Amino acid sequence: MNNKKIIFIGVVVVVVVLGIYMLKNNPKVDKDDKLRTSTYSIPMGATNAPDPIVMVRISREKVDALLKEVKQGQTSDKVLELQTELQKLGYIVKSWKPTKFYGTVTAGAVTKYQASNK
Repeated sequence: MNNKKIIFIGVVVVVVVLGIYMLKNNPKVDKDDKLRTSTYSIPMGATNAPDPIVMVRISREKVDALLKEVKQGQTSDKVLELQTELQKLGYIVKSWKPTKFYGTVTAGAVTKYQASNK
C-alpha cells in the first residue's frame, strides 16, 4: 500500500471512532418529543448528575416565561437570562457573548426557538 492509502484509511478510522463516541455520549430525546437538546455532558461515573431531558424542559419553560417579560430593543437582566437559556438550548452559538440587549441575534434565536416549539 502506498502512503496516501494508509493516510486515508487512518482518517476514516478516526472519523468512525469519533462518530461512535459522539453517538454514545450525547443526550437523547424521544422522537415524539419536539424538544431540542442542549450540549450537556455528564461526567464519567456521575451518579447524581441531572437528567438532560429534564434540564431541556426546565430551560424551555424558562424561555417561555422570559418571552412574556421582554421585548425587542430592551436592555435588561431578563434579556441576559433569555439569551443564556437560548444559548444552552443551541439557538445561539456558544462563542457569542450575551449582551443584555435584545437585538437581531436574540430576535433570530427567538424566531428559531418559536418555530421549532410550535
